[in-house]
Amino acid sequence: MKICLVGYGKSNTDLLTKLLETNHQIFVSQDKDFKESDEIYFKKNNIQYETNHNDLLKNCDLAIVSLVSHQKVRLLK
Repeated sequence: MKICLVGYGKSNTDLLTKLLETNHQIFVSQDKDFKESDEIYFKKNNIQYETNHNDLLKNCDLAIVSLVSHQKVRLLK
């Protein structure tokens, strides 16, 4: 299964660690740049990532939205 983590806040960071133990293909998508340390981690673990909510998000079987990102959006409204 292709799983896309939307946003890379605390909840999805922890979830990614758990998902790496499975046979699923994992993607990470968010609408801002990642920290350099995150990009190094993704590359080391063969995790595809994007900063524009584009093809990875559109072509996944399951999208999991980071709760932290969702709460921040609600606070900004």
